[in-house]
Amino acid sequence: MLQGPSWGARPEEQDVSRALDELAVWRVRAGAPWHAGWERKLVLLEAFHAQGGRRGELLAGRRVFRGDDLGKWLRDQHRRWPQLAEE
Repeated sequence: MLQGPSWGARPEEQDVSRALDELAVWRVRAGAPWHAGWERKLVLLEAFHAQGGRRGELLAGRRVFRGDDLGKWLRDQHRRWPQLAEE
């Protein structure tokens, strides 16, 4: 079993930290067409949603969650992939 982070994260953050550690630098979901950096943002986005975060919150402006500006990241994804706005 993996140890929790040494930087004193809250219990709910420890689960995300473990998940990110398990991803390692080059690991992504089997068959995924994206890189590890994108995978890490997806894991953070899933954690944000699990804690009650809403997509509208992210699209409205800057929204830092666990050190990453998920709002900027999601808006960038919408600009690059317009079909995301429909989903």
